[in-house]
Amino acid sequence: MYGIRRFDEIQSWLGIGRNILTQRLGLLVDEGFLERRRYQTAPDRYEYVLTDKGRDATKVLIALMAFGERWHFAPGDEPIRLFDRKTGRRVHAEVIDTETGEPIDTASLYPGPGPGFPYGEDIQRKRFAEFEKRGGFD
Repeated sequence: MYGIRRFDEIQSWLGIGRNILTQRLGLLVDEGFLERRRYQTAPDRYEYVLTDKGRDATKVLIALMAFGERWHFAPGDEPIRLFDRKTGRRVHAEVIDTETGEPIDTASLYPGPGPGFPYGEDIQRKRFAEFEKRGGFD
């Protein structure tokens, strides 16, 4: 998101050892958050670019930034602000329900098991009591 993509720039910006950065970038590439692209040959040099998965992961960080703006920093003291590239206006993040477009009120939510829940229905009934009370297992 910061526009820093090349190893030397990243290393200088973060101020960490090259060996540590190599290991961390390798893990992010292996996990699919970054793509390594050659931008020079002889010698080969690479830049690191966010993948779709990496861009989705930044949404989690943006949600944490919004939390920090509300609960940790006084208005006007935020260490980082986000701006729209097209309009230049400041962006304020909020988690919304994609179906309704409304902000999510966590007090109005309850959990239920998904298709990948690793335990049988007996454990599901114990862990998801409200889901069961509302007829979710019928």
